Amino acid sequence: MKSKLEWKKNTLGQNGVLKNGLNFNRTQEGNGIPIIKVKDFKDRMFAPKTGLDELNTNKIKISNDYILEEGDIIIVRSNGNRHLVGRSIFYDKQITPTTFSGFCIRFRANFQTVNPKFILYFLKSSICREQLSRFVSSTNIQSINQEMLSNLSLLLPSLKEQNKIVKTLDDLDNKIKNLQNQNHTLEQTAQAIFKSWFVDFDGVTEWDDSELGKIPKGWSVGTIGDFGEIITGKTPPTKNLEYYGKEYSFITIPDMHDKTWILKTERYLSEIAKKDFSKYFLPENSVLVSCIATVGLVSLNHHTALTNQQINSIVCSKNIPHTFVYCTMTRLTDQLMTWASGGSATPNLNKAHFSSISVLIPHSKVLENFHNITKNSFKKIQKNADNIIHLTKTRDTLLPKLMSGEIRV
Repeated sequence: MKSKLEWKKNTLGQNGVLKNGLNFNRTQEGNGIPIIKVKDFKDRMFAPKTGLDELNTNKIKISNDYILEEGDIIIVRSNGNRHLVGRSIFYDKQITPTTFSGFCIRFRANFQTVNPKFILYFLKSSICREQLSRFVSSTNIQSINQEMLSNLSLLLPSLKEQNKIVKTLDDLDNKIKNLQNQNHTLEQTAQAIFKSWFVDFDGVTEWDDSELGKIPKGWSVGTIGDFGEIITGKTPPTKNLEYYGKEYSFITIPDMHDKTWILKTERYLSEIAKKDFSKYFLPENSVLVSCIATVGLVSLNHHTALTNQQINSIVCSKNIPHTFVYCTMTRLTDQLMTWASGGSATPNLNKAHFSSISVLIPHSKVLENFHNITKNSFKKIQKNADNIIHLTKTRDTLLPKLMSGEIRV
């Protein structure tokens, strides 16, 4: 085995150039050049290629210094949530030139000394996160700057060994990405069937009039409350530590982002919490909808769980399958956001309003057929999501060991 002494103690700043992002105001947004903002990071490895906001180049001049190049790494510089500060994503080549927000910092690697993906993995490792947490904690603000990033210390092996480490981690990330893509395809297929049957009414020849317009004969209009029992979550007192443990998921809005199935959460509850808050606990296959602040996220829970009060959940009736309810609620996202606004500073869709929203209730036989066609897709999505968790855990366990030279490729 090669000696770890071959690894050189280094700093981030010795291996590339840092630059703050572009400052702009809302009046300068519009059709033009895509811009990466803090909201686009999430838990991604790569910068998204679609869904980005844009800046109107007729209203703001953007020099080439702010145009991203393949291999650039974008890092969150400032955010109200300190857990987001220091998050990073990799920019690979995109067709449309793209810039980045002033709440971010770009790192452009010196390709002669480092593989930029090695730096990306370093930035995502616990070795780096521990250093960043000390910076953020010591300043009492949720931000970092170029000097802090430049002084981050790292051990740097030869470029050849960096490439080996990157390949090992890339292999795991590619497996994760493939499963994510597969899940996206599976859900899109289920949603396409839903649209054909319950939005476009393909093949329907007989109609009834309703408050929602013409609907297939024999179907009806009801409310979300008719889908099943509506439960608004509850937060057990955080001062009572006996309520918190490892037995049951405690679901909050951050756990719902980009999740069809919620299989893990940031916090967990104890058996005591289950006993004292039993009426708020949800069985598996409940449909969860975020209704305060961030409105319109929709997920399914796979295990018995409790949500906080920002989430209204539907415990589906026996004759209303969760697959149908999930697809219905995902198509209502825009309307939910509109209904929740109501002139208040914080969007809020209370239980009564949520329960009374009009929805289509198809014939029971049609619902049964839809569920039979789509249920295996939803099960596969759940299984893939579970595999993603295990692969991510493996990668995150290997990451600091590879970055420190404790494990050699």
